[in-house]
Amino acid sequence: MTRSQTQCCVVGGGPAGVFLALLLAQRGVAVVLLEQHNDFDRDFRGDTVHPATLELLAEMGLVERVLALPHERVTQMHVHAGKRSWKVADLSRLRTAYPYVAVIPQSEFLACLVEAADALPTFSRRMGAGVVDVIEDGGRVAGVRYREGGEMHELRADLVVGTDGRFSRLRRAVGAEIDAAAPPMDVAWARIPLGEEDAPGFHVGAGRLLVHFRRPDSIQFGYVFPRDGFLPLKVAGIEAFRASIAELIPAWTARLESIESFDAVHLLRVQSDCLRRWYRDGLLLLGDAAHAFSPVGGVGINYAIGDAVEAVDFLLPAFRDGGPVVSSALARVEARRRPLVRAVQRAQAGAQRMLVERAFDDARPFVPPLPMRALLAVPGLRDLPARMMAFGPRRVRLPAP
Repeated sequence: MTRSQTQCCVVGGGPAGVFLALLLAQRGVAVVLLEQHNDFDRDFRGDTVHPATLELLAEMGLVERVLALPHERVTQMHVHAGKRSWKVADLSRLRTAYPYVAVIPQSEFLACLVEAADALPTFSRRMGAGVVDVIEDGGRVAGVRYREGGEMHELRADLVVGTDGRFSRLRRAVGAEIDAAAPPMDVAWARIPLGEEDAPGFHVGAGRLLVHFRRPDSIQFGYVFPRDGFLPLKVAGIEAFRASIAELIPAWTARLESIESFDAVHLLRVQSDCLRRWYRDGLLLLGDAAHAFSPVGGVGINYAIGDAVEAVDFLLPAFRDGGPVVSSALARVEARRRPLVRAVQRAQAGAQRMLVERAFDDARPFVPPLPMRALLAVPGLRDLPARMMAFGPRRVRLPAP
């Protein structure tokens, strides 16, 4: 077994982990990033990069590199129900240099950021490195054991940061307690070929809701069902699945034939949760490892990145002092981020009640509730949904270099 030492070990090469490792390495902290897969190419991960993240990338001098990747830009979102439609968000009026959501394949987005980190002398990464367990020393997390290339390795660190997603091995390893909710819906994700008229939006009908957006090479859609509503369609077969979508969007009928079997469909069991405590001595959990969002608004990537950016403010002084990072610094990270996360989760729950659950009622034609229609009709308020989607309750600022 090989043994090594670093200041910060980041477990999980998702948006939070890659951003945190990059920011710390830019500021001279020795960071090792462990990613259990050999690349970043996983299907149906979040691809929506919001204006808040684009502003951060601009401050880091990376936005031009990122926007040089193949991507689509979303400025407006509409809800369509039969022949009626309502505009529910218009980002084009926002006061920002990036008044749109950039739809960038997450694998290419992460690879671009890691390429920038690779050029830094204090950054290193291990791909195909699956963490097996944590190392404890006197009740404190002092590092991790991981398997790479069939061999076991030990990496000790002044701080371990878990950014390994909603099925986090680290949070299971330390027995972190979680408050979880199961929003009453599931989402089936799939893709079809691009068409000429495929403006992103929501389609509602027959007790179903479908959201879709253009990717550089396809249309990606999420077909939203009441909890456990996917099983009857799956039992009925792939033709029934395609026909139910064609009922919502007849223009897709021919292109839906590209979905030949359920192997091309990814079912997401929607959950929304938050750890009761995001840290313990020597360990900090961020992103989906600390809190999972529902897919409403597509905000998960951007809040994971926000976790990483704001964590750096509290972690840097501790790293510069040398030695292990004390728990009081980790507690300040959680205190800074938890209220924001919980506010957004409450807003998502409200949106689900007003839009998603209303769409599931097939006993009457869908119409957005009166409070939503009134909000979207008032000039001073109609941009609030777009601002919340773009920036959340507050703008996150980059830590000082």
